[in-house]
Amino acid sequence: MVVKFSKVFASYFFVCSFLLSSPFHFCNDYTPYKFYTGISLLEHGIEEFLKIDLSRVSRCDDRSEYGFYSVYGSGGLKLPFEPEKVNRNAMLFSGGKRINEQDYFSGFFVYRHDLLWKKMWVHDRNPYLGIPFLLADSTTGDFELNGIVCNFRFIRELQNVPAFVGLSVLYGVDEEIKKIFPRPQIKHRDLLVNIGSGWKFSQYSTFSVQFMYFDFQEISLTTRYDLEQNKTPIFFKIRGMDNPLVFRGQTSEERLKNQRGGFFELELSTGLVSIVGSFEKASAKIVDGGAYPVDQGRWRSVRYILGSEMFMGKKGNIPRSVYFRYHVNFQEAIHPDLNLVTYKFKRECFKAGLKVRFKCLSFNSVFDMGSFYSKLKRTDIFNGVLHYYSYFIPFGNFGVEDLSIGKMKFSLGGGFSQSVVRRKEIFSEREDWFYRKITVLENEYFSEGFSMYSLEGNISWGPYRLLVKSQWRGVNDRNRYTLRLSFGIVM
Repeated sequence: MVVKFSKVFASYFFVCSFLLSSPFHFCNDYTPYKFYTGISLLEHGIEEFLKIDLSRVSRCDDRSEYGFYSVYGSGGLKLPFEPEKVNRNAMLFSGGKRINEQDYFSGFFVYRHDLLWKKMWVHDRNPYLGIPFLLADSTTGDFELNGIVCNFRFIRELQNVPAFVGLSVLYGVDEEIKKIFPRPQIKHRDLLVNIGSGWKFSQYSTFSVQFMYFDFQEISLTTRYDLEQNKTPIFFKIRGMDNPLVFRGQTSEERLKNQRGGFFELELSTGLVSIVGSFEKASAKIVDGGAYPVDQGRWRSVRYILGSEMFMGKKGNIPRSVYFRYHVNFQEAIHPDLNLVTYKFKRECFKAGLKVRFKCLSFNSVFDMGSFYSKLKRTDIFNGVLHYYSYFIPFGNFGVEDLSIGKMKFSLGGGFSQSVVRRKEIFSEREDWFYRKITVLENEYFSEGFSMYSLEGNISWGPYRLLVKSQWRGVNDRNRYTLRLSFGIVM
């Protein structure tokens, strides 16, 4: 199946669907690839390939899967530089082969086609990471993207030792084109290498170490102008929350952004508790000018993640567990000429909850409830702007498995969450046109508490699998709706 039943309902998956711009999205499972590129392989059912699950090596069998995935999103509840409508489609093939008793090889190939409607100004594919250096023009238009992502993964079980080693390599390229003047072309090249090893002490106890190196490159090139229609391009070079550099009448523009870093993770699991700790350090350099590069700024980031789940055993034949997750990210940007920190960004989140599995009308059911506490702080030191927000977000999810009608099997689930803005502080020494037109709208978005509802259904019939998921977020008269469809054939 493109998204396996056991993974969909064994995790508290429903709350993980907030937009990347949400200040608390990263409280859930984190991978550098999804965060920096905005591409969620979980939606394609192959997120597992990015990490080397060493505890499952002995159960890996030959398999192949074919699938199609589509997501459609629309609505006015969004940040200014996000598209009004999105349609992402992908065709994928994944497979695995046990070479011998010790070695297992697997991989996937994905073709991606995205359509973005009414995306405002910016050329960057993911403008709300915290990196303040953005390239934009003065038009709002539609974008079309074509690209591929491929991966291979090799895992070996060591002889005479209950240990494993593995290697996973992901490579992706795509091209995104704006359909209206000045028609920038944005090209991406993504590389992620994961090396891991682990030990299995008993049937329930494992320890693993993994290291990811990532290198994500983005090139924005604008050269095609329709001068016969007397059109003159206007470029904005954004370096913070106000006062971008404005360039009029340039004949071309080229920007190169390189993001590199390392992600290190330790995981210990026993029959009673599992503990995960992660550390990431990343940096980026932004230059303009092509063959004659001009430094536009540097960026660096440090990230810490700690999570744990404790299994409380059964009470009345009902297994329970409690969990928590803490995630904090510090970012700062350095001015290209002054070599001074001009921008600071901090996101912090604590999540805790309770999961209960039980029988409901002879069906296996899971209930997950808990809350987030999240903080977001943006400080533009150069322009004298400070935005701070803190949130409290209670949530609840419910799922039912193993429904069946003849050969057809079903799984159903739903979730709800409500974000409450506990505190906000807004300060600005001056307010230029960019602040009034863009930063004010960003402040309104982050200052609003909104409700989210989600419904999900899985259907399997022999080798065929279908996943349907819908999500609605809303506040006052604004909302955003997302629908996901995934179809797969397991061979």
